[in-house]
Amino acid sequence: MAPKAPGPATASGTSGSTGETTELTEDKRARDLLMKATIEYADMMDDAAEAIKVIAVKAIKTHVLDKTKKKNVQEADLPWLEREVERTRVMDIAKQIKLDIEAMEGGAWHVIFGRNFACYCTYEVQRFVHIKLGDASVTAWKHG
Repeated sequence: MAPKAPGPATASGTSGSTGETTELTEDKRARDLLMKATIEYADMMDDAAEAIKVIAVKAIKTHVLDKTKKKNVQEADLPWLEREVERTRVMDIAKQIKLDIEAMEGGAWHVIFGRNFACYCTYEVQRFVHIKLGDASVTAWKHG
């Protein structure tokens, strides 16, 4: 089976929509998160893993960073506020990542987003990725 073409959002912005990557690089906090994000383990093509990393950062930007952008808090209190907002939006972040990956790759994907979890799963060949996003992690796999 031939590998699929890269999805709509890659870290380099060379394929698909560059608007998503540009949107992330314009926001300093999203850009910093994207730069710090690391792919801990991937059983998939590098460009697809990078695209999923961008999707995850975009979901955090939408549900956490944008929500805390206009709050009148001191710089030192911002990480605490972001953590509190993230804690209440974990399901929304995971759902957006899942829907964006399914739109990019097709099929049924499973996504875990959080700060303290373990995972043991069965997945299709070349369809698993674990990404570290600061203190949080995203695990996504396709099965079924």
